Amino acid sequence: MSDGNSSLTDEEREELERLRAQKAAAEQQQRDEQDRRELERLRKQQRLAQEDAAYYAERQRRKEERRREREHPDYSLDDLEPMPRVQKIVIGVLAVAFVVLIAYLIWFNVLR
Repeated sequence: MSDGNSSLTDEEREELERLRAQKAAAEQQQRDEQDRRELERLRKQQRLAQEDAAYYAERQRRKEERRREREHPDYSLDDLEPMPRVQKIVIGVLAVAFVVLIAYLIWFNVLR
């Protein structure tokens, strides 16, 4: 450039090519980083969509199960909770009192 000519020297061309290569590498690295972020975002979207689909499928399955149970109830002793001990004692005492009452009525009405 010192002679007024716009052509580059060999050293300047090498430097220009090196700087262009660095710039291209930096731009490629930036594009790669953007691609990675987009890939992560898409993976997250896909995972959330799958979770949503699984949630709604499970919700629908439970809804269908409840509907079937309402239409076809299955009553069995297995569905009942175990009887509390106090309730068993009360029933036992009432049964004994009933037997004693019957025995009393029979004893004093039949034998007289």
